[in-house]
Amino acid sequence: MNYKDINMYKKLNKLQRYGLTNIHISRQGLIVNDMILIAKSKNRFKMLGELDWVYYPRINILYDKLKDNTIKEYHKELLSHEKSPKNNWKDKKMEKRLKKYYKERKENYNDFDIHLGCPSYPNCDIDRNGCVHKVGMDNVEWYGHRDTERKKKKKQQ
Repeated sequence: MNYKDINMYKKLNKLQRYGLTNIHISRQGLIVNDMILIAKSKNRFKMLGELDWVYYPRINILYDKLKDNTIKEYHKELLSHEKSPKNNWKDKKMEKRLKKYYKERKENYNDFDIHLGCPSYPNCDIDRNGCVHKVGMDNVEWYGHRDTERKKKKKQQ
């Protein structure tokens, strides 16, 4: 598990606190309401089936736009934001081909492994303490952190 996965789970927790329930985990980040893909560690999102990532300032604004169903307009507005990637392609044929491919692939975005991001992945069935889905996000044992906690306790004694 790396820092990108931890950032992704922080975003997931915030969205769940706001009340969003239709959230799936994929390799690139979080798929929300089968409409947008939020990047794992950066403040960027894109519409499913499109190539252009855009910068978003805060996740609560993103939630409000999803709730109001104005996310497509918000995406178009943020395309010109100074922190959004420029999305300029040198090879226009490749851009068209990839955009067509992404539109066709949009239906397959829900094919994901629910244990991706677990500390004990891919052995969640063997070591259940490190599985987020078996024991929950609050009770999961984050491997590597135990040793530092033991050392701190020994130093205090």
